[in-house]
Amino acid sequence: MEEMDFNPQEFLLGNAFKVALKAQEQLDTAQNLSSQDLVNLSQVFKNVMETLVYTEPQEEFEEPVEEDF
Repeated sequence: MEEMDFNPQEFLLGNAFKVALKAQEQLDTAQNLSSQDLVNLSQVFKNVMETLVYTEPQEEFEEPVEEDF
């Protein structure tokens, strides 16, 4: 049997997107969301965004340094 390469970063990103899609479905289909449900969904999206930030190379997110003249 051929051994598959496991990439934890790809696995984490894939799961983050799945979670975000599921949360979006909850927002699209639920009519009676409680305030706690909205808080929980907000936390889900925050966690997904943090996952995306931590898995991207940091140099892409660095702000340019302005030099004083």
